[in-house]
Amino acid sequence: MVRLLPFCFAYGPRNMAADEVLLESAQVGIASLRFYGWSTATVSLGYFQPDRARRDEEPLASLPFVRRQTGGGAFVHHHELTYALALPAASSWQGRGPSS
Repeated sequence: MVRLLPFCFAYGPRNMAADEVLLESAQVGIASLRFYGWSTATVSLGYFQPDRARRDEEPLASLPFVRRQTGGGAFVHHHELTYALALPAASSWQGRGPSS
């Protein structure tokens, strides 16, 4: 079973904090899915991406930024639907289907 959280708009740090809570919940066996929006244009940087990737690009330098728990490049989030799916490493969160 996967818990579905209510849709909301929030600023960058709150969105990343909510995603971090989903990750922590997955570590204790709770699968979660959330869809969300961004209340203001925000740059998100991948976990290992240097901050200069944002500072060196003039259009990005003036925007607020956050760092994601995941890897990848820089994204500007604003008028979009974003989602986070956090699943436990073990399969115990899955419901039992028909037996073979």
